[in-house]
Amino acid sequence: MTRILRVACCVTPALLIAGYTLYTSWTIASTQLGPRPPGRSDRIEHDVRFEGLRDELGALRVDTVAYVHGPRRQDSGLARNADYFWAQYALAPVIVCESPRHRYVVGDFRSRRALETYLERTPLALVARYRHGVVLLRNDSAP
Repeated sequence: MTRILRVACCVTPALLIAGYTLYTSWTIASTQLGPRPPGRSDRIEHDVRFEGLRDELGALRVDTVAYVHGPRRQDSGLARNADYFWAQYALAPVIVCESPRHRYVVGDFRSRRALETYLERTPLALVARYRHGVVLLRNDSAP
């Protein structure tokens, strides 16, 4: 019985330390890597968000647009690039560029305040609003 207690007293702290180490490693990895990889539901969400805009760009015969977005909670390079690539995916065959030197600009803003702040700082004009923060802007100074 004494031997069992000695083993339990040695094993219990080791298990606690191992569990704590695994937990902190997982926490650090999940915050540094950003959000989970997109799945099927994310593809559907982006298709729905950009649906009306895709139709409008087709009617305007636009083949290339610029892309801008508002601030994100986790504005890491991975998250920012993911939003850009999802916009490219949802708007295909239209080419989405990160340069604002195009006549039409796709805006991806998660809040109305972020959009209003952006419009106050830039010479872009609001053309139309779509689902969940997607907007079409016009750059009158573009070639």
